[in-house]
Amino acid sequence: MKPKIGVTADFDRTSIPLRPGEPGSYFVREAYIRSLAEAGAIPVILPYLQDRNSIRTVVSSLQGILLTGGDFDIDPQFYGEKPHPKLGKLLRERTHFEMEMARAAMHRDLPILGICGGEQVINVLLGGSLYQDIVSQLPQTHPHQTSKEGKRTFHPVLIQPRTKLSRILGAQPLTVNSTHHQAIKILGKRLKANALAKDGVIEGFESPRHRFLIGIQWHPELLIERDPRHLKLFKAFVQATRSS
Repeated sequence: MKPKIGVTADFDRTSIPLRPGEPGSYFVREAYIRSLAEAGAIPVILPYLQDRNSIRTVVSSLQGILLTGGDFDIDPQFYGEKPHPKLGKLLRERTHFEMEMARAAMHRDLPILGICGGEQVINVLLGGSLYQDIVSQLPQTHPHQTSKEGKRTFHPVLIQPRTKLSRILGAQPLTVNSTHHQAIKILGKRLKANALAKDGVIEGFESPRHRFLIGIQWHPELLIERDPRHLKLFKAFVQATRSS
């Protein structure tokens, strides 16, 4: 049977309601769903639940969790810092839900893949911290965010040797997209960096003590046609859900 993988959704409060009083819409970018399906999984879109018991019930019905990205920042109170002037919008309800989902999944040692904001959620959950704004806090780095003119940013990442990620993707540098203004400052407990930008910014990590726990800062679901290696990450993730 194909494994069921939960996919965390985004939420749009500004969308036009279908009925009076309807507050907004949950949605997931189609590329996430397509990538998981192509890798052999059944994607299950997850709305925000706040009750811990309900979250545990949902996790017990899944074989893996994909924490997706989104246009928001993580509240710095989660890692003991005051808000930076460049801090973006916060979605506390989503962050709380994703942290509880990840916590429950780790407790069961379910495979977890965190992409972009999903990577940052995992890092903060495990005691790490973030640069709240790369440009102002790391001014010597190269661009990591789409320009104001809408020009997309790409750069190479260096896959670190002797990591699970290098076994999946190979050791050659990988060209990735870059759409983030925050980045990992301090790695969470027992996490190991597995990908670095040439400017030293951490672009990925993994946990040696979990069956499959990988976080990456880029969006591989949007790069599969450019480089098939990006699909290998989804296939390895799905394969991990089948192992005992």
